[in-house]
Amino acid sequence: MRLDHEFAVTLASLASICDRFACVENKGVSRMTQNTNPWAAQIDPLAQDIAAVLKRMGGSAHQKDVVQCVAAMKRQRGETVAQDLANRIVEVFERYRDLFFKPFGEGSMRWALQPGVA
Repeated sequence: MRLDHEFAVTLASLASICDRFACVENKGVSRMTQNTNPWAAQIDPLAQDIAAVLKRMGGSAHQKDVVQCVAAMKRQRGETVAQDLANRIVEVFERYRDLFFKPFGEGSMRWALQPGVA
């Protein structure tokens, strides 16, 4: 049985992938963490959404795909999607370089989770 069609991400199927995002947040769950954990410090909730999208997409994705999926997550939670969401996501990517990086270099629009973050 071929399952590779389930993993193929095309522009046509991207919307359905984003719409399938379940809210993966663990609100109200306390966990003991070591100080070396990058998630131990309070970070921007948008960075958590971005990390959830990247993790769900295999660890990396094009910037515009991340924007579309984060917008879908916000809509599913009943939140307003701001006009400047794309700009805010780029700012979060840049601010949290300890969590995110560009695997194909600085000229690329592809972002990934730093090794060990996922």
